[in-house]
Amino acid sequence: MVVNPVRVDAANVDTTWGFLMFDYSALRFKLLGVASAAAVGLTLASPAQADVIYNFTTGTGQDQVANATFDFTSANTLVLTLSNLSNITDIADILDDFHFDLGGGTATGGSLGTITSNGSWSCTTSGCTFNSGTNATGDWSFALGSNHVDMIAGTGMHPFGIVNGTFVTNHNLDGLNNAQHNPTLLGPVEFDITFTGFTTTPTISNVDFTFGTQPLHVPGTTETTETTETTETTAPEPGTMLLLGAALAGLGFARRRQSV
Repeated sequence: MVVNPVRVDAANVDTTWGFLMFDYSALRFKLLGVASAAAVGLTLASPAQADVIYNFTTGTGQDQVANATFDFTSANTLVLTLSNLSNITDIADILDDFHFDLGGGTATGGSLGTITSNGSWSCTTSGCTFNSGTNATGDWSFALGSNHVDMIAGTGMHPFGIVNGTFVTNHNLDGLNNAQHNPTLLGPVEFDITFTGFTTTPTISNVDFTFGTQPLHVPGTTETTETTETTETTAPEPGTMLLLGAALAGLGFARRRQSV
């Protein structure tokens, strides 16, 4: 018996031979949906993160001038930046303590991490030596109790106080070059502080800038608050990349088969 070859046309097969049919249009539609979902996964950005920033400065009427910026990148994560803006002519102009109160919740814990300066100065009667190293971690202490924070430079006569360039210019005045006060940190100085217990960004009050070894307390009298938002784009996961690749390859196959 001779069997004549039969050409199967996928577009015109009788329904009784439905098992031979393949709906490439439907396949393309499904693959398009998969590719679209994968593409969305590649471009999704994480929700905007609001930074709450408080700025405090000393008032007028005294020689000591300083600024503090509290940048809360989350409810429990703070970057505190301290700047000494005084014309430093004696020990009483060196910023060596800082204090503030937290509100809007209860801090169940807190710790001081990295401290970053713009270098440090060590002065003697013969001159000053600059150290370009910026890591000042451990040079200040940190204590938290009942939502009150105490930060203190060094030990004893408070070395590692915060200064600016006028410290070097005037280093022969009023004991600025005494060994017990050196080295000093060139500001601005950043302090990375982590709290626990807050569910929303805390408020800041009772800011106190402390200068010299006497000491001299100068309150932070000017406050401004600002909120900034940053959006971070998430990196695509390997699974999403594979899904997109497979969908695109399938689309190419379906298009080629439909054109046959």
